[in-house]
Parts: sequence; structure tokens; C-alpha cells
Amino acid sequence: DLIREHAAQRLGELGDPIATQALIRTLTDPDVDVRFASAEALGKLRSESALRPLIRTLADDDPDVLAAAAAALGELGLPDAISQLDELLSHHDRFVRAAAALALGKLDAINTVRTLIFLMRNDSIGDVRRAAAHALCTIGGSEAERALKRAGIHCADLH
Repeated sequence: DLIREHAAQRLGELGDPIATQALIRTLTDPDVDVRFASAEALGKLRSESALRPLIRTLADDDPDVLAAAAAALGELGLPDAISQLDELLSHHDRFVRAAAALALGKLDAINTVRTLIFLMRNDSIGDVRRAAAHALCTIGGSEAERALKRAGIHCADLH
């Protein structure tokens, strides 16, 4: 419902712990748009208390909700969701794969570099390849740098 979706968006702008708890409750709302807006808003709030609920949201059936939850987990900056985000790199939806790749970059997930290199080289969708390259630029390290160089990608061009 549009009112609950708008309310979730506004709660994300408040930066209040009470707003965080309200948004966590709406991650399981029957309306997909409300779940999406809630996940997105929780990413803006960056509250550690949203970590576990957002990880649980990675089991949602809707790809848009998954992508929003993945992005929110990247915004939290906590490494606890790395393995779940890594699994999303093979999701059938391109937006989910791209959001997971970018989140892994923000989490400096060095242990996912090989998977991100594979994605950068082989995904059929250009936006996903770019997201993987961006994540590799963010994570850095010699293996990522070699792969980016071989692909002719300059990190400065991605920012």
C-alpha cells in the first residue's frame, strides 16, 4: 500500500532508533513495495540492529527486495553478511547480482575477489560486469588489480 511505502521512506530519513525498529517490522510486510522501501530506508539509517533482519530478508522471493536488502547490508559496513551476499552473485536477477557485488565492495570482502573477477569477465549483463569491476576497485589487492588491468579497466573511470 502506497501509504505504508511512503511511511517507510520517511522513516529512513529520520535517523531515529524508533524508526529503525518500525522499519525492521515492515521488512516482512505483505506488500512488496513496503518491504523494498523498508530495506532501502534501513540502509540509509545504517543501524547495526538492522543487520540480522536484513540478512533474513535475503530470503525474500522478490528480486527488488533482495537487491535493496543487499545494498542496505553494504551500507551497514558490517562483514557478517558477506557469505550470503556472495551467494547472491549467482542469482538469476541482474539487479540482485549487481547490488550484491557493490555491497561486497563496500564490505571490503577480499575473500570474494575470485568470484567477483569471474562475474566481471563472464556475466552477460554489462551493468553487472561494471558492478563487479567497481567492487574489485574498492577491495583492491594484487589479484583484483591484475584482473582489472587485463580487462583494460581503470578504476578512476568507474567513479
